[in-house]
Amino acid sequence: MKQGKRQGWGWLTILIALALLLSGCAGSPTEPPPISTSSPAESPTPSSASPTDIPTPEPTKSVLPDESPTTVAPSPSGSVAADSGFRPEVDGFSFENYGNETGASNLKADDLVRLFGERVVSSREGGEMVLTPPASKWLEEVNQAMNGGHCEGMAALCLLFYTGKSQVSDFGAETTNALQLAENEKLQREIAYWWVTQATEPTSDRVLKTITPNEVLDRLAQAFQGGKQPEESYTVGIYKADGSGGHAVTPYALQEKENGKVGILVYDNNYPNTASEIEVDRTANTWTYSGSTNPAEGADTYTGDAESKTLEIVPTSARLETQVAPFLTGAADSGQALDRWESVLGIRPVRAEELSYNEIWVDTKADFLITDAQGRRLGFNEGRFLREIPEAEAQSLKYGVNVWAVDQDPIYFMPSGLDFTMTLDGKSLTTTSSGEITMIGPGYDLEISDIHVSSGQKDALAFSSDGTRLSYQTLSDESPDIMLGMEGKEADYAFIIKGMDLQGGGTLEVARDMEKGVLSLKTTGTGGPGSYGFLMARITELEGEQIFGHDGISLAPGDTAYLYFGRWTGEGGSLTLEIDRATDGTIDETQEIPDVTDLLAEDPSE
Repeated sequence: MKQGKRQGWGWLTILIALALLLSGCAGSPTEPPPISTSSPAESPTPSSASPTDIPTPEPTKSVLPDESPTTVAPSPSGSVAADSGFRPEVDGFSFENYGNETGASNLKADDLVRLFGERVVSSREGGEMVLTPPASKWLEEVNQAMNGGHCEGMAALCLLFYTGKSQVSDFGAETTNALQLAENEKLQREIAYWWVTQATEPTSDRVLKTITPNEVLDRLAQAFQGGKQPEESYTVGIYKADGSGGHAVTPYALQEKENGKVGILVYDNNYPNTASEIEVDRTANTWTYSGSTNPAEGADTYTGDAESKTLEIVPTSARLETQVAPFLTGAADSGQALDRWESVLGIRPVRAEELSYNEIWVDTKADFLITDAQGRRLGFNEGRFLREIPEAEAQSLKYGVNVWAVDQDPIYFMPSGLDFTMTLDGKSLTTTSSGEITMIGPGYDLEISDIHVSSGQKDALAFSSDGTRLSYQTLSDESPDIMLGMEGKEADYAFIIKGMDLQGGGTLEVARDMEKGVLSLKTTGTGGPGSYGFLMARITELEGEQIFGHDGISLAPGDTAYLYFGRWTGEGGSLTLEIDRATDGTIDETQEIPDVTDLLAEDPSE
């Protein structure tokens, strides 16, 4: 659990950020993984499950890591039993694993197209690529997650270079060890690209995490026989007993030791140019590794056995297949998005029902708990992590550099047809935590950000399983921001609602109806009237991205506002606003509100 990514955006900031985000510029170091069907570990921090975790506080550094680090790991000893020929000082990177504090680039919009194909693109009007709203939000989240480190990408890419699946010369050197990270955006993005495959199917679904340490040895021994051209190659994932400290390394040889022990020699990207060792006791079927997820700290010890499932291997072949985008596996609003893409591409994408999940990204230090309609729970409760919902998952990513020594939340996966509620509990907090909750599903995304949870505070949230509605209830003073994005048949939309002033608490509800082209906003139980701002981006294949903004929508407690975005004629046009005072089913006011986007952009105080 972490500190919030955003600390109270101003209206101008939101305007600029949304415009950049929807224009496919989400490739900054602090920006956006998907669904895995593998079994997660029993901890909220990086687990023996497949991918998924969350970011850390905004870094302040802007310097790339030292290309000649002095940190070293223990030297292995013993007689070589199997050897692929890989050597860390030649075939490993010379720079250390790094987080987003370095200023290095992560994924950008065209990297998502490379991963998932053209369906992530909403428009290319005028030569400008604009991602679909859920694709853009997923990109933001996964890039932000890399704040914890890039070990998975480094472990996988150097192995691809060694086996000839990728060419190191394409990135500026003749050997992997000679590559420089600084001022090498192509390499930075390539590392990020392979990092994210831990979180996408089919890679995440083929992680071998239920095999024993002895079985890991057998698989690696067979792989090493192939040298640079193995039938299969693997990276290794290690975790602590509670699932924390997830880290990825590159294995390359086996050494026979005394008393039935075998050393797996690995290139640990936290310790460049050095041979590290995972020791396996064949008799006891256990394993031990001395290393640290933070190169600046002393070595930590990792251990496991045949039952712990804390030692895993990831096959390279799965990474090389076309990856599946979790946010595009279904269609938004009864097939509208699929209808649209059939008309644009001339094909109708196949729906993968088994991948129809909602991803919940959590960024807060407060305890987060999901409860389904049967009262089953997933998340934190009274200091324990509960896994009571059989259809749901909580999965963590491997990072390897925990620079700021904070916990990492998992990503929660809830079946898209399963209704649930969520709570943020500040019982264990000593200071106020600012954070956000994001849900990304097939064809849509929802987010509540700038939530401030104090000690003893308990807030309730609900996102409908089809992504059409969200609500937020608090007993404290709050001014959260609401963001929604969705794919549609004729156009894609993204909305931001700013100024939710819940003085003394209250409930806000936001819902969208793509068939009617209307977005509704309702507040109840608030201490007084509020004034709200509204920002919309509409993206079409022919017109590209168009933005509408308006400020000063006044609502008293209990009122409901209806914004008819489907009737908007485009930039410069007004938008129909209807208000049902006291929400008694009768429209009391109808207005044509003007687009004041330009005025908002000129006035930073808004």
